[in-house]
Amino acid sequence: MMPQKLFISFLMVLLSVGMHAQSISPFVIASSGGEGSSGDMSIEWTLGEMMVETFTADDIVLTQGFHQPHLIVTSIDEMPGHDISIDAYPNPTSDFINIRLHDDKYHDMEYNLFNEQGRLIRSGRLEGLITEISLNEQQNGVYFVIITTGREEVKTFKVVKNR
Repeated sequence: MMPQKLFISFLMVLLSVGMHAQSISPFVIASSGGEGSSGDMSIEWTLGEMMVETFTADDIVLTQGFHQPHLIVTSIDEMPGHDISIDAYPNPTSDFINIRLHDDKYHDMEYNLFNEQGRLIRSGRLEGLITEISLNEQQNGVYFVIITTGREEVKTFKVVKNR
């Protein structure tokens, strides 16, 4: 009976140690690596990582390996037939997004701010070359700013809000 109690006690100690081992952050032991940035672009790399592979299917890309940088992807969709230069910044943001027109010859332009579910949050006119859209009252998440002239879409910005 004693060896069975000892075995159960030993097993419980092993299980509790194993549960705590899962909280260790992932890391890579490699022969070399580094990171660098210039402007709004950055690169991270690891030399000598042995288990790396990329799979693609339709619009999905899966990259496996130990070194996985944290990425936030934003995109801009431009509608064909328009030579209007518009920027949205900062992106990602925590409070507001600025919409900047590079040419003041365009008038009667409006914006519509939508959440991920497609619900209209706010609308307004683009005033001057820079228009600030407040996101203070919005939850963290992904939003879409659609710029229109008349009834025609000109550009769509994907905006990430985080605190």
